[in-house]
Amino acid sequence: MGFGAFLALIRIKSSQGSDSATYAEYKQPSAHGALWDDPVREILWTIGNSEIAGLKISGMAAAPEISVHVRLQVDRLDGHDIQPVYGDADRLWVASGGKVYQYVISTNSLDLSYSGADMISRVGVKAVGNQWSGQVVQTVTDDAKTPKGGCSTRNN
Repeated sequence: MGFGAFLALIRIKSSQGSDSATYAEYKQPSAHGALWDDPVREILWTIGNSEIAGLKISGMAAAPEISVHVRLQVDRLDGHDIQPVYGDADRLWVASGGKVYQYVISTNSLDLSYSGADMISRVGVKAVGNQWSGQVVQTVTDDAKTPKGGCSTRNN
């Protein structure tokens, strides 16, 4: 399998300086999003066309290393974005080409039965997150939103 777009951690700033050829790299087909998890987990979550990966960054500053901590393979995921679900430290929002999932960290699985999924999960969502109040915010393509067309300001 060839790699088109991929996520790479290159030249992590270190005592070696900006011209150092030492770096760590993780290739992910059609990589789109990345999220540095809280300081407790210290995992870099990445999402691409067919996988969600949780990566551990280790090693010395002069010789960084990347290892796969957890990976979930999903055919045709078409992942675009991965963000925390505020209010639930065991879940991450996953915007894919056709649905909005919640990734359950403890079970390494995708969930479509979360509260409000029937209104939140839809085609065309490129990014998703929630505020501490619980309000969900999405970036949606013009042709997938209601009403169709450009955005407008509403005071309601």
